[in-house]
Amino acid sequence: MASSSPSRFSEPNEVDDLMNSSPMGPSPRATQGPRGTIRRRDQLEDDETDPNPFARRMPPLNLRAATLNQSDLADLQNFARSKKLKREHVEDIVKFMNLATLKEVRRIATSQPPWAPSKDFVTNVRALCYGALLSTSARAYKGTTLTSNVSASPNKIVFERRFDLPSNIRTIPADEAKVTKVITDQMSDARSGIKKDIAASVNHKPPKANAKPTKPNLDDADQHMGLKQLAENIGRHLGSRFELTAGFCARVALLRSVYMEFHEKNFWDKLEDKIEEYHFKARRKLEEWHPARLQEDKHWDLQKHLR
Repeated sequence: MASSSPSRFSEPNEVDDLMNSSPMGPSPRATQGPRGTIRRRDQLEDDETDPNPFARRMPPLNLRAATLNQSDLADLQNFARSKKLKREHVEDIVKFMNLATLKEVRRIATSQPPWAPSKDFVTNVRALCYGALLSTSARAYKGTTLTSNVSASPNKIVFERRFDLPSNIRTIPADEAKVTKVITDQMSDARSGIKKDIAASVNHKPPKANAKPTKPNLDDADQHMGLKQLAENIGRHLGSRFELTAGFCARVALLRSVYMEFHEKNFWDKLEDKIEEYHFKARRKLEEWHPARLQEDKHWDLQKHLR
């Protein structure tokens, strides 16, 4: 028995069309891309099938802002590609690794013992001190005047050449004081060594502490060491830089001459006075000679001598 209730669809074709049609799904939802572009969900789903999404999704890292070395960054990039990490995730990892590295560096720095001059540094300073004292142009041998008047100032050269000094040595007063002490001690040792060499060349033994000083014996001058031999003996302190010249022999002769007269504690002071005396006489001679020479030059005809 057929139902008498009316049908919802008056035409059979309308039912077939409805059954054969697919229901309307939700519209793709737009999302914010990793680089600020608007991307739909279906585009993001396509990324999951991309064989190398990391290469397209993440540009190269800013290596200038990182403290990691190139090898660590290369390992990190390979790890990020294998795990398909996004750029922001990799940047977070880099920041964390930088913080961990910085923390470890600070721990190592704070656990280091206080800086101390090495044996090589002391050896280098000793060589510089002998070079300053045995320079043929040296005019000062004691005190702060040495570092200001001597052309090759050890204090200046030490901080310029660095040797094995820490880079921040000037910012730490305690470490800088250690360097100054090394220079002062080695300068005293160098003065003592030169004086002992001169004393040995004239067969004179310096008196011990609190003993009455004795004078060098001038009567046995034929037993004294020759000037060339003494210059070579003192020049050994300069190492490979030593060169036997007339100027160096003249300076050694001056050292021994002053020592023969002033061999006590004021030897270096008397040596400075003698050098200043010679410089004063030389300047005076030059001042007397220079105006006379200029007067002669006025009557000197170059063309006449060329003919």
